Amino acid sequence: MADQEPDTQPPLDHRGWWTAALILCVALQVGVTIALPDQTWSMGVGLGFLCCLCAVLTIVTTPRPADFPGAWRWRVVTLGFVFWGVGWWAATITPALIGRELAFLNFGSIPRQVFFLIVLLPSGEEDQGWALRVLDVSQTLLMGASLTLLARPITVTAPLTAGVVAYLYSANVLLALLAITSFLTQRGRIRQLIFVLSVTLCTYAVTTIIAVWVFNRYGIDRNSPIWAFGDAAFIVYASLLIWTDKSPRSSRPVTWLRTSRHVSPLMVTAVLLLMALQISHRGSLWGALIGIGGLLIYAVRTTLLNDRYLAERDRLIALEAKRAHALIDIVHEIRSPLGSVVLNASLLARAGELPQPQRNWVDQIHTGGTRVTTLLNDILDLERLDAGLVDADLTECNPRTIAVDALAVVEGQARTFGVTLMPPHDSDQRVIADRGKLERVMVNLATNAIRFTPTGGCVIITIDSIDAVRTAITVTDTGSGISAAGQAVLFERFSHVGTPVNGIRGSGLGLSICRGLMTAMNGTLTIDSEPSRGTRAVVILPSATEPRRI
Repeated sequence: MADQEPDTQPPLDHRGWWTAALILCVALQVGVTIALPDQTWSMGVGLGFLCCLCAVLTIVTTPRPADFPGAWRWRVVTLGFVFWGVGWWAATITPALIGRELAFLNFGSIPRQVFFLIVLLPSGEEDQGWALRVLDVSQTLLMGASLTLLARPITVTAPLTAGVVAYLYSANVLLALLAITSFLTQRGRIRQLIFVLSVTLCTYAVTTIIAVWVFNRYGIDRNSPIWAFGDAAFIVYASLLIWTDKSPRSSRPVTWLRTSRHVSPLMVTAVLLLMALQISHRGSLWGALIGIGGLLIYAVRTTLLNDRYLAERDRLIALEAKRAHALIDIVHEIRSPLGSVVLNASLLARAGELPQPQRNWVDQIHTGGTRVTTLLNDILDLERLDAGLVDADLTECNPRTIAVDALAVVEGQARTFGVTLMPPHDSDQRVIADRGKLERVMVNLATNAIRFTPTGGCVIITIDSIDAVRTAITVTDTGSGISAAGQAVLFERFSHVGTPVNGIRGSGLGLSICRGLMTAMNGTLTIDSEPSRGTRAVVILPSATEPRRI
């Protein structure tokens, strides 16, 4: 499939021969024009041969795997260059054969523009099915019909007016803009083709506009060798196909790519409406029909995409719900026998005197089992928080008492690592919270502070009133701090922002649980840190309406 295809293609065989053929084609074209200045068809015929050379190169570089879903783009580009070449030949040779110029032959560029529009629209993604492709092709056909109606001369033998030329050249500009947009939204081998085509169309649009201005201003003869400027776009296309093996990589995020894919269809619809208004302004009913058709196609396309996105969203939501239920079942199945293992290890440790090797083994079983049990309990807590099943018993609490109790839990750990604990001063502040959940939050924050504070450091808890309705409980340490990159992922699950200087690394779930518990208690948890200068964790809770002195 397209996503499985590499970004590179095998090098083109006989690159030197292809390059020589390109140089020879341009040299013969310019040489014949110089040698036979009366032959006004030499440059146009040469451009036709260049288009055919580009078509052959496109065929040669078309992906060979039969199941490659993007190969149709190469085939449509080949048809575009064939029509381009035939258009040059017909518009150049016909006047020499019949003695006059047929204006309608100049519209041979319109089928080529329709072919390129089909290729460039990123809405023709292979994973979006044929329904969207039919809609996109229908809209490009409307674009071709609009160009034909706007550029149509009064009779098939009438000369092209400045307005007709302007509409034909505006189509080249439109193609260039669409090519750039399509290039930004593609990836892999398809991006490589669109890159080459976008550079070619941009070159053609720029050279065409500049050349028309120069030739009209300075009156340069139509058969002048300077007309070789028209070769630039084809030389660029052929050279890039010959010598480019790898497309520029896209570093855009997936969300940006999905959003930008709507730009090209929207741009085509907007331009189509402007053309329809111009056609209607000329008194033609076709303008209204084209405008309504373009809007209907865009509306159906948008509705179809929305239905697909909603169906995919519902599928992912259902899949996530099944995953959550399965995870909870698995955790329960593991926790029950694991609890028995931890309990039996604890009983063995208390049963009596055990030889030293066996005692170490029992202690390791107990420690490891306790850690795994804690991790499983954390996972269950997170699932309950996600499901909104955590109820907070909100009562009036004394935050200082809770902070002191939390420090008592971690006092042994702090003594082991030589970290000083400083409880809050006496305070008359009271908050509305769930006592058990708030103590758990304070224990987790104090444990993290001890873990990242070196020997001789300290962990300080303070309680301050922010205003009449909010109270802040701050846990400050003098540890290693957290980098800016670490702070960005601090509350993500299973994230680790550094290596602790004391003890072992945690599961990476504690802060996620703490934030969820604070949300359940109508509070907030924020962390501010600076590397090498410590960390401040601030818990903000609603204050009790009538503070009481302890």
